[in-house]
Amino acid sequence: MLAPFGVGEDEFVEALSRDLRAVPDASASRLTEVDEAILRAHGGVTSPVGDEQSVRKAVLRASSSNLADHTRDSLSVEQAAELLLVDRSRVRHRVRDRALYGFKIGGNLRLPTWQFHGHGPIPGLRAVLAALPTDLHPLEVAGFMTTPDPDLSVADEPLSPRGWLTGGGDVG
Repeated sequence: MLAPFGVGEDEFVEALSRDLRAVPDASASRLTEVDEAILRAHGGVTSPVGDEQSVRKAVLRASSSNLADHTRDSLSVEQAAELLLVDRSRVRHRVRDRALYGFKIGGNLRLPTWQFHGHGPIPGLRAVLAALPTDLHPLEVAGFMTTPDPDLSVADEPLSPRGWLTGGGDVG
């Protein structure tokens, strides 16, 4: 499924394994009611939350599916260079300088499509990326940029940070 996007099975399994190793041991502590509510609302857990092991399995299934979707909805360095009308090395420099956002699957750098508008990055992207912690997971960054936020509203309609910025909203 990911081969057309330059991601091999081994690379995907390696990235997923790395993410799974980062998941805390289910026996470490019970989930709080707030944690359960967050998992239901944002973690892809739609069935009733039971014991921690069940929650962990549900979250891992949702995470692997979300990571595959996120990878599928991203561009290779070559595709991003073509879109931006620049050389591939320039794309890599922009990712390094946090003017563009990229994540690695295996050894391949991928650039999510949410950050592009026309033939360039969305307005204010560099400032937003500079404000984000560098250790966020790609799904956390994507969720932040694409989820409507009540603080970013136009005519009482919440917009995502991406929608806000592409609509001319202030980056501050």
